[in-house]
Order: sequence, then structure tokens, then C-alpha cells
Amino acid sequence: MATIASATPTAGCPIRSTDHDSGGRPRASAPPGPSPVPTAGITLDRVKGQLTLEGPEGDRTFVFKLYVPDPGQPSRYMVTADPFELDEDVWAERARKLVNKESREGRGRALFCVDRVEDLVIAAIAFHYEGPADPFLVRAIAERQDAHELASEGCVHALKRCLHLFSLVLGGPGSLLYDAPSGAQEARARSPYEFKDAPRGLASQPGGRLLIQPPPDD
Repeated sequence: MATIASATPTAGCPIRSTDHDSGGRPRASAPPGPSPVPTAGITLDRVKGQLTLEGPEGDRTFVFKLYVPDPGQPSRYMVTADPFELDEDVWAERARKLVNKESREGRGRALFCVDRVEDLVIAAIAFHYEGPADPFLVRAIAERQDAHELASEGCVHALKRCLHLFSLVLGGPGSLLYDAPSGAQEARARSPYEFKDAPRGLASQPGGRLLIQPPPDD
């Protein structure tokens, strides 16, 4: 596997190594990418055209790759279910471990936003899927805690939008649940990511809070 500055992709993923320059010397940290990540190009029709599920019922593998923004325009960002391993300390430990676990299982239950200019994984979400009757359950949101943090926040919004649309494409309610750890990650889930308290009676992890987000209006 070739290692990039933030993650290790599987063979065949079009991400080149960025931890060394052309002479084989370690590179300095890349400059931060732009903070706005366009989500207008992430539409229901485009997601429906790119999302496929493989394997037996009850153990489906998500296959997905979408370039943002619309085709025909410069696409800096790629949202993909291709497996990566987050291997830097720029990620919160719990989120990094959960994303890596889902990614290693190879069922596409970790979704990544990649900056194709900087060759970096900018954000990731690990999720659980039971079936179309249930909302997608977000298990972890991985954000970069470095010079790319504003771009990372924008990428999380793009990833969440994809999951909302996954649910709608598969005949589900379009809403997301998030089993958020208490503390800073719960606060981030509420603002800027707009999750609210889930209805009472739904189980959450010990010490955490189950949050919910309705489907997008458009």
C-alpha cells in the first residue's frame, strides 16, 4: 500500500503519495485548502447514479464515488467509499479508530472526502446501516485538527449530505442518527453540524447522546 500524508489507500485508488517530494525528501505540510466545499453538486440524481450495493441482503457493501462539484467543472473534492486508513495524529483518536475499523472491513461503511489537489483525506464518517426502514446511524465523524480544519468542516457537510441521500435513494426516511460522545464531539455535532436531540427511548452508547438530523429540504 502507498502511504499518503493522511491515509493509506488500497491499491488502485487514484491518490498519489504526498509525504515526499520528487527527490524523495519529506515534504513540508501542505498549505490549507479552501474552506468552502460545494455541496450543490451533490444531488439525489447524481448520488443515485453513483451508488450501488453489492452482496447478500443484510450484509450489503456500499460502492460509491462522486466528484464535487458537477461534472464539467473543476472537481477538487472526491467523496468515496473506497477504503483508506487514517494514520496521522491530526484525527481524534476515537473517530480515527472507528473509521479505520469500518474501512478495514471493506463494506463501504466509511465514507471519505478527499482533496485531490493536496492528495489528502480531509474528513471521514463511519456509519451503520440496518435497512431502508431505519435512518443511517453515524458512528463517528473524523475531522482534521490541523491547518485544513475549515476545509474539513466543509467536507463533513458534504459527507452528511451524501448519507442523507443514500437513505432516500434506498427508500429510507433520509434522516441521520448520530451516537455522539459527550463533550466536544457532541458540541460539534450540534453546531456546526445541526444535529438535535433524538426522541427519548432510543438507545445510545454509555456516556454519549443520541442525536438526529432530518433529511435535507431540497
